[in-house]
Amino acid sequence: CYNVGSGGQSFRYYYGIIGAILERYSPKIVILDITYGEWKVKTNVNETDNLSPLLPFYSKSKMIKELILHRGKYERIKFMSKIYPFNSQITNIIHSFLTGDNDPNISMDGYIPMIGEINEPVIVIKDEPTLQDDSVKICYIRKIISLCLEKEVNLIIVNSPSYIYTEKEQREHNILYILAQEYGIEIWDYTNNPKFLKPYYFVDINHMNDN
Repeated sequence: CYNVGSGGQSFRYYYGIIGAILERYSPKIVILDITYGEWKVKTNVNETDNLSPLLPFYSKSKMIKELILHRGKYERIKFMSKIYPFNSQITNIIHSFLTGDNDPNISMDGYIPMIGEINEPVIVIKDEPTLQDDSVKICYIRKIISLCLEKEVNLIIVNSPSYIYTEKEQREHNILYILAQEYGIEIWDYTNNPKFLKPYYFVDINHMNDN
């Protein structure tokens, strides 16, 4: 089991990661953890720029190469430089080289614990969100689902616990339920689960702590 999650990343990024893994391996299960509302339109976010961590794998994965070339018409020219894929990662590369197995992010198979407790009441969502569904994000969720089905890998979509209570009627119109029914895949929904709606389990509204 390995956690390849990365904070603030897009479904486009995870499509590349999962695709690259399935090019080389056949895991029994892929768990796609999606925060409530993560498929909505967000402004001031350039998801193609967020693909920078994948640049070092440009020549190793057809899936990742395809995604990166969609960043812009000059990407192929930029890769004529051997330094380009690494120029934003140099500090991480040096750190990993020096720490090796002593780096907790490596030794704990990608799990990075978060310490602390939230100190506020549960957020209740009653009204329909004003943000619209993002067709590009939903497209990449569909791509991930289709890829796993094609490779005969069991995909489970998970709504991890959050410190938010969402009205049932609204949850039932959640696009993830629609996709799960359409493709016949499992969805494990821990939103609104009273077992987890406790402040001592969370460091912020979207991230559980190490308790």
